[in-house]
Amino acid sequence: FIRENGLADGHNEPLYWSDDEFTQAAADAMEAGFGVHVHAMGDNAVRQSVDCLVKAQKITGKQPRNTIAHLMLVRDEDMDAMAENGIIANCQPRWMVYDSDIAAMVPMMGKDRAESAYPLRAFLDRGATVAFGTDFPVTPPPDTMHEIQCAMTRRVFPDAPDYQQFKEKRLGTEKPAALHEAVRALSWGGAYQMSLEDITGAIEAGKSADMVILDSDIEETSADEIYAIKVDKTLFKGRVVYGK
Repeated sequence: FIRENGLADGHNEPLYWSDDEFTQAAADAMEAGFGVHVHAMGDNAVRQSVDCLVKAQKITGKQPRNTIAHLMLVRDEDMDAMAENGIIANCQPRWMVYDSDIAAMVPMMGKDRAESAYPLRAFLDRGATVAFGTDFPVTPPPDTMHEIQCAMTRRVFPDAPDYQQFKEKRLGTEKPAALHEAVRALSWGGAYQMSLEDITGAIEAGKSADMVILDSDIEETSADEIYAIKVDKTLFKGRVVYGK
């Protein structure tokens, strides 16, 4: 069966490495003291990444901060395995919206699969560690307020180039993130991914005083207006490094 202008059921592009090659490379990296960071979009690439990282962790007896980024299409069993084996989900909330990219996917893989793209709640509910990223410069600008709003609404925002076309559409049916979940993934999640959570990523005694002061109270701002919040000041190690 081939969808109109689309892909056959079961379609897969050739993998770069065999599972054995991937597993061995990951194990070698872990033995050398590295965490492995993989970019994977389609569900077969994610499947291979999860399977091989889990195997490498078992072979080496090590569990560094292994990470899979992007995670466009993910099977339930692979999300389970990531949560159970400490593999970090590095997600890009700016992509978690129904826009021209999702619209282009529909004829290729069908409406249901296209609208299941970029899961977040499914990772959070499983207790997986989630870290957000902007993927700049692929997706400009690297604005954390955009990330928070998209995670909380799964809709395009007024500054997006295709807002008028897709402003009424929401990506998928899963419950969006809460504000505290989005902020944690942007701050503590990123610090944890880089093994810096004892130094930064949260405002706590003994940690580096890295923080931003916003021009609005984000907790009192409607989720569909967060994109407009600006930074008044940025502090790094307690020193003001930016002021509007």
